[in-house]
Amino acid sequence: MDNPTYTPTTIVAISIVLPLIAVVAVCLRFWVRTSYQPTYLGVDDWLAFAAVIFCLADGANLATAAIVGTQGRIWTPAEPPPDRLTAEAKSDYAQVILEKPFYALIKLSVLFFYRRIFHVHEKFRLINNGMIALVICWCVAYTLTEIFVCGAHPNHTWDPSVPATCVNQTWLDLSFAITDTIGDILVVSMPYHCIKQLQMGRREKWGIAAIFLLGTLSTAASIVRLGFIAEAFTHDFGPDGNANGSGTPPSVWSTIEGAVGVLAACLPPLGPLIRKGPNPKRTITSIKHMFSSSVHSTRKTSTGTVEDQEKVNMSRPSEYSQNHHHEEEPHRFV
Repeated sequence: MDNPTYTPTTIVAISIVLPLIAVVAVCLRFWVRTSYQPTYLGVDDWLAFAAVIFCLADGANLATAAIVGTQGRIWTPAEPPPDRLTAEAKSDYAQVILEKPFYALIKLSVLFFYRRIFHVHEKFRLINNGMIALVICWCVAYTLTEIFVCGAHPNHTWDPSVPATCVNQTWLDLSFAITDTIGDILVVSMPYHCIKQLQMGRREKWGIAAIFLLGTLSTAASIVRLGFIAEAFTHDFGPDGNANGSGTPPSVWSTIEGAVGVLAACLPPLGPLIRKGPNPKRTITSIKHMFSSSVHSTRKTSTGTVEDQEKVNMSRPSEYSQNHHHEEEPHRFV
């Protein structure tokens, strides 16, 4: 029987659509860097690129679990077929390994972006470097633990007949979810002190803060995922829990958190594109100038030559300057 909330079809759709959105966000990020507002591609951009590769792999793994595993299905009171249990166990093992560097790459991309734009703040730079080191250590520790969760016998996770002593996966999942959420909160809250010190108007500061605040979307997803894992933990989350479908929400929200995290990490670098979107006031002004130029050209042909009209324009320098020079755009952030 299908899970009424997370059906296999829903899970496959999530595993396809969200990673594709993340791919679009990263592509726009590279386009802004190289074409729209040319600048150099930094470490933060390449980390985002690596993160989206993991995002695609994570989505493919989730889709596989929904198609050939037990994701999105409830098998009570009967047990699921052995081949589905094996496929699900292999998918779970792959996911818990993939998500560690995946989430770390997202956090590192954001931290290196901070380093890129707030490098003049010495105290912030030191804190940021400390966070980078902490995230790397966090990633390496959890990734190695997941790979060797059953020592030299990882196949014990999908074949219990293989003798092995394993780390308690329930506690491992819960501790990772807690530290991941705390890390997200710390990373998202870091830049606001520097934004307050920027030499710009309050309205511009609020605009920049709002773009960074969108990073809380990923934090919200990690909190939801933590809630599902905590709930599963209270019901002794384990192989039997996955078999009857209770492991579905944490798995799905793991993919959601990662894809939303990539999107959130790309929003601040897309600031120039967001701020230079269609501006109704600017569009109306441009239309007025075009209309004025058209009327001016018609009058010019009826009253005199081009040279005579230029003399008239030069005699009114303020108007001439207004019609022939464009006002410089304000200083852009990012």
